Amino acid sequence: KARYAIFCATCHGDGGKGDGLVGQKYVAPTDLTSDYVLAKPDGDIYFTITNGGLAIMPGYADSVPADDRWHIVNYVKKEFKGK
Repeated sequence: KARYAIFCATCHGDGGKGDGLVGQKYVAPTDLTSDYVLAKPDGDIYFTITNGGLAIMPGYADSVPADDRWHIVNYVKKEFKGK
């Protein structure tokens, strides 16, 4: 949760809906509570955190340690399931 709050919530919002402060001002990011995201294999989400996605989200390979990326994947899959 702490790593998500530091690295992700600014855009994706505390609840993962894509309504963080940056997401409200610019292009809304992906809703992490969607069936589309939650059905993805963990490695796909890890890949997106690492390399970026949809030409909008930057890659975080240089700023988020690999272990923390996996912690974020696990948090998203557990916390946002069924929301």
